[in-house]
Amino acid sequence: MRRLNQLANSLLLAASLMLVAQSASAIVLVGPSGSGCPFTKIQDAISDILRRERDPAHNEVDPFIGVAGDNFYNEALVVDSTGVTQYIDPFGQQGAFVQIYGDYAQACADAQNGTTARIGAGGGKSGNSVLEIRGSSPVHVILNHLDMTDASGVFTGGGINVHPSAAAFLDLSNVDISGNHASFGGGIYVSGHAPGHTLALHAGTRIESNTATNDGGGILTNGETFLFATESNQVFVSNTAGGAGGAISFQGHGSMTLAGTQIAGNRASTGGGIYANADRPTDITFGDAVFVAGNDAGQDGGGITLAGGAKLAALSTTSPTQIFLNKVLNDTGSGGGVSVFGPAEMRFNGSITSNTAGYGGGIAAFAGSDLLMDVYVALTPAGPASPVVVSNNSASHSGGGIFVKAGSTFSTNGDHFIYATVCASDFVIDGNNAAEGTAIYGDLGSDILDTWGSTVALNFNGSVAGRLGCPPPAFQCAAGVACNEVNGNFRSGGGSGDGSTILVQTDSKLDARRVKIQGNQGAHALRSVDENFGMDLDTLLITDNQVDGELIHLDSADLKIVDSTIANNGIGAQHVIRASGHIDLLNTIVAEATPFTLDFAGNNNVADRNLDFVLTDPSDPTMDSASHVIFERPTFVDVANRDYHLRPYSPGLDVAPAVSNTRDLDGRLRDVDLPQIANVQGPRDLGVYELQSIPACSAPDQLFCNGFGSAGGQ
Repeated sequence: MRRLNQLANSLLLAASLMLVAQSASAIVLVGPSGSGCPFTKIQDAISDILRRERDPAHNEVDPFIGVAGDNFYNEALVVDSTGVTQYIDPFGQQGAFVQIYGDYAQACADAQNGTTARIGAGGGKSGNSVLEIRGSSPVHVILNHLDMTDASGVFTGGGINVHPSAAAFLDLSNVDISGNHASFGGGIYVSGHAPGHTLALHAGTRIESNTATNDGGGILTNGETFLFATESNQVFVSNTAGGAGGAISFQGHGSMTLAGTQIAGNRASTGGGIYANADRPTDITFGDAVFVAGNDAGQDGGGITLAGGAKLAALSTTSPTQIFLNKVLNDTGSGGGVSVFGPAEMRFNGSITSNTAGYGGGIAAFAGSDLLMDVYVALTPAGPASPVVVSNNSASHSGGGIFVKAGSTFSTNGDHFIYATVCASDFVIDGNNAAEGTAIYGDLGSDILDTWGSTVALNFNGSVAGRLGCPPPAFQCAAGVACNEVNGNFRSGGGSGDGSTILVQTDSKLDARRVKIQGNQGAHALRSVDENFGMDLDTLLITDNQVDGELIHLDSADLKIVDSTIANNGIGAQHVIRASGHIDLLNTIVAEATPFTLDFAGNNNVADRNLDFVLTDPSDPTMDSASHVIFERPTFVDVANRDYHLRPYSPGLDVAPAVSNTRDLDGRLRDVDLPQIANVQGPRDLGVYELQSIPACSAPDQLFCNGFGSAGGQ
């Protein structure tokens, strides 16, 4: 690993910001006129230290500058490492080294008093950064207890400009960089080449109210940069960029690691809080307690925009990332919380709530414009009691919670497809709204040759369309924790026939396992437009939804429903399910007020129907071609409170053949043979739940026993 990245890690783990142990008399002191300090200008002290570091005879130089706090120093500072070729700094590294602390006493005694020195580049210093770091030798600069402000008319780096000429390590603690203006990098600009620059932000660092005409209101990095902000109380607030990245615009490559960081109230054209667009695969890591809140973007990524080779891993298990109350201001824009543009990737286990955009109120994921520019989003839980959350987001058009769009392109090798995949396991997707796809919208790409759709995989561990599969579920949700739910999403805007809860477009695929879909409102609960891949649904509980049309509607794609319970929905159409392609309906309960389960939409080919072990309405005429159909009504434990476990002796118990190593929606083993129930073809219960036992006192005519029958059944 490169020298500066090694140094960064060692300094971040060690006490890199502690006063280097030197004799007190060697500290260089700066104070206002009349203070008795050796220097009245910080620049003079910097120049004196660097002069001695260039001289091999002065290898014992103390590189520490103590500045009298509560004073304003109108200076444009420069640290130039040129000519420092033999000096060994206090950390054992060869290169220039300068420390500046702004918390020294006014009397210029060797005493720190917790004050802060203010350094500005206003007035006659207009056009200069507050601090420039440059030179041909490696350089390490530590700043502490400083306010850096008032730069204007600067091209790069209003507060701090780190030039590409030297391999620099910049360390900030208790530093406020505010009120600066530049064309690029209003607060800080870092442009690095191999072995790269390191920017380490520590506790008490604030980057606020800076402005960039172009990119990086707070910070802009280019080239090879390693950015660390991994301690508590690090704030990026109220920065503005005319281009990308209101708080941080991370471009080029290297790495970015954030923890204990607040990104709030920033604004940009894209990436209101953070914009990360890497020119090669680059790790973007969020640790504990990262908050991205209240940021605005004109077009995309109200909170965060990821593009190029950026690979975000926000996977804390202690205090996961929260992304909330961010907005995309343009009605055609996307990703109120996060926009991901392929080949960027996002792995996330926190919460994305109350964000707003035209498309993808919470998350928008777009495949790129060429081969291998797939987009990939994986949502996973932080722990058994901490599902990943996408809630209360709003899209004026499509994808209230999540919007995902594939791509296609001309290719001489015949591969036109650019994949778009969203995987989610142990999640809550609730309270989102949109005109269409209130929870999730899977869109297709198109060109003159072909089209290709998106893949939405919920609790699906296996191969999906694309070059990356879904990760295996890491946990099983803890008892009593709301989990694996698509609940309470609703239509906003649009009209009757719009607002399906999950909609996948042509050539798109929905794979869903062990999910509750309840209390949603709109056209349909599940909708597949046109042909090809359709829906594969296993162990779904679909209840208490209010829909204008059929509960499940597929134009011509295939539909498979296994081990599921569909009950107590308000359905505006005459049929529960409409599908004209191949239909598998297996081991499932359908208990609705409408007696018609299936509308085959004109497909009279009986070979396209695999209907077996279904419990349905006694008067249902659409199941005549089915095998092992039970025409009865089930009795559930507590419909009023959405408890759809079967009661003892309900129809649907011990009906279907056993299937090894499978579990119900509660995570319990299936195929429990109840000795009181005569099997139809085997011990497997129909629907999403497997009754584990029948209390000894139960009998078909006993309604109250060991907690069963305490509320109205169905």
